[in-house]
Order: sequence, then structure tokens, then C-alpha cells
Amino acid sequence: MDIIFIRSLELAAVIGVYEAERKTAQRLVVDLELGFDTRRPAVSDNVAQTLDYQQIASDIDQYVGSSKFYLVESLANALAARLLARYPIENLKLTLTKPDVMAPDVGVRIYRESDTL
Repeated sequence: MDIIFIRSLELAAVIGVYEAERKTAQRLVVDLELGFDTRRPAVSDNVAQTLDYQQIASDIDQYVGSSKFYLVESLANALAARLLARYPIENLKLTLTKPDVMAPDVGVRIYRESDTL
């Protein structure tokens, strides 16, 4: 399976279980690997036949920015479900990091397939 990826996408969201975390948006970083067969667009050289990573990045930014999850696990799962439902991808690996919480970075990495949701 081919992979289209988006790395180090910085976002802001209200997330966390502690009261102080719920007062202001925190910085999050998303790394995403999307399983997508690139053979057809590679042969046609037609952007309409591939994934528009700018559109996907904007979708992620809008969704995450308006979310109010307590757990990064919940946000990652919901975001994965949204992407699999909206785009013609077979699977994805999503890493969601809260880089400003502690050192080293903390977060979650999940793998989902389109038929497992």
C-alpha cells in the first residue's frame, strides 16, 4: 500500500483533564500516514484523482480547533474516524502529540483501517 503523509501539522485545541488545561487552547502536533493507492494518479498526473493533502490538513485544523475532548486518545480516535469516512483511504496511522505538556513529548499513535470503525 502506498502512503501519502502529512508531518508536523501544528494545531491548537482545548484538550486535557485538568482545569488549567481547559482554559486555553494547547499546541498539538499531528503526523499522519494515509494508505492510498497512488498508481492511478501517478499515471494520469491528474490531481483530481489523488488525495488533496491541503484540503485534508484544513479539515483536520478545523475539526481539532473546534473540539473539546479531554483525552488525546479520544481526539485521535474521532479524527481517524472522520478521515476514513470522508476520504478514499484504506487505512491510516495517526500520531497526536502534546509537545508542551512535558519533556519528552507525550501523545498517542493509533492505526485504523476503513473497515474496522
